[in-house]
Amino acid sequence: MGRILVSTPKLKYPITVFNLEGHKINEFGVWVNTSTILERIERNRRILNIDSNNNLICALVSEPLLEKYNSNGILLSRIDLSKLNCINERLNKVREQQTKINSNNDKKGFITVTLFNDLSIWGNKIYLSYSSQKEANLVEYNGIIVINNQKDALKPLYTFLLNPNDNNLKWYVSICATSKAIYASDAIYFKFIKFDIK
Repeated sequence: MGRILVSTPKLKYPITVFNLEGHKINEFGVWVNTSTILERIERNRRILNIDSNNNLICALVSEPLLEKYNSNGILLSRIDLSKLNCINERLNKVREQQTKINSNNDKKGFITVTLFNDLSIWGNKIYLSYSSQKEANLVEYNGIIVINNQKDALKPLYTFLLNPNDNNLKWYVSICATSKAIYASDAIYFKFIKFDIK
């Protein structure tokens, strides 16, 4: 039976499953608690992919969270990636910007940031594309977090950068992993680039 999984942060649950005829057959997911509807929508968007065991792997776009659900929508694992240096540094920059905005404004708002751009699965490894911020206005999308996809758990293994020695701005918006390479779509120069995995 085929199915279509959709990130649905505007609906009752953040993940909705449809059959191939377009009828809703399931909905599930764990919400990130927020204070406003707009913030709930922004902070609960997910990137979805299916592993070889038919489990759903979800990365929250704007939160440092990675989730794993079984095919019935039961949460098997949820890990916080904010302990990784690459994500913690990005979150600290966002907090600094939030503090500046709130100190210069009577109205308290919120900032959402794209932490993760895409994820690809090959074998028992998840390749999660993340953004890095070197300066206040310079964000690049060239980081990869490699995560071991164990039976009922997710475990970060290591991180690396795609094309770290190139001084040009890097914005790889979509990735696809194989056993030996990561293919990345370059949104600035409109090309598809192969990076060997060591």
